[in-house]
Amino acid sequence: MICLGFLVCGCGGGSSSGGGHAPVSRFYDGAPFSIIVLPDTQMYSHLYPDIFTRQTQWIKDNVQAHEIAFVLHEGDIVNIPGPGSRQWENAARSMSILDGVVPYAIVPGNHDYDDQGKTRATTMFNRFFPIDKYRHNTTFGGSYEQDKMDNTFHLFNAGNTNWLVLCLEFGPRDAVLEWASQVIKKYPNRRVILLTHSYLEFDSNLSGADPTHSSTPSKMGIASQPGGANDGKQVWDKLVSQHRNIQFVFSGHTPGDGTGRRTGYGKHRNPVYEMVANYQYGENGGNGYLRIIRFEPSKASVTVSAYSPWLGEFLTDAENQFVYQGVEFDSP
Repeated sequence: MICLGFLVCGCGGGSSSGGGHAPVSRFYDGAPFSIIVLPDTQMYSHLYPDIFTRQTQWIKDNVQAHEIAFVLHEGDIVNIPGPGSRQWENAARSMSILDGVVPYAIVPGNHDYDDQGKTRATTMFNRFFPIDKYRHNTTFGGSYEQDKMDNTFHLFNAGNTNWLVLCLEFGPRDAVLEWASQVIKKYPNRRVILLTHSYLEFDSNLSGADPTHSSTPSKMGIASQPGGANDGKQVWDKLVSQHRNIQFVFSGHTPGDGTGRRTGYGKHRNPVYEMVANYQYGENGGNGYLRIIRFEPSKASVTVSAYSPWLGEFLTDAENQFVYQGVEFDSP
């Protein structure tokens, strides 16, 4: 057991909003663990299914070595959702390698909608990732719609900390944000990880905060559907900034180099570590890079790295390898 006293910061860059945070001085005795993040796999499902399978097989093979507690898929599971189901079959085959091995959560990206975001129809997404497959898992908490996986939440314990994973649709509707807020209020003593497809951009600004952001939910057809579509800036204003126990936000989708990060501060002065990863524009649709998020409570730190099981290589630049110091792990 080690006593640690740090200022909360995101090493190697990022931005902040809403003021600072008080120094951390806590005893944390939880065991280290990892969460694996799968950025947009759309090109793998479309053209390189062996790369997708290599990713999930590596996760399965390394559950013990990396002490993997959970896996998060950031959406855009497929590239072209139809007609035909080949890409969905490829994706379901790759993801099924994790079944019964390690809990995982998924969210729909704009490419996972039947019409790629003109409406919110998710027939194929829910056909190949049906809620009945997941609702009996010990980590499954519930869903916004009883028969859909579009918006779900999950509960697990790791590092002697209780966690809530909140999974929200692409450009979540107002009613979904209200539901999410009620779920968070129901679990005030759990630290919250928010997973959604579009939230942060490659310029490390919240989606929609800059008018030059071109592929935001508010500029797609779903924005004219009932409930509208909230960009990252609105999700921050309406949800993330309002709750003291939201601690991490993971997203994909962004163009550019596909990476960015920001440390925001909510109205309770709590730091929120927000990061985006999307490697689809790289060679072979991303060369299989995934993110390893390593939590070390005894050091009050979280280390982020990008590794490709396909290449057997890490990305070592500052946008893909960085550390958060002074991270709190006790009950919020």
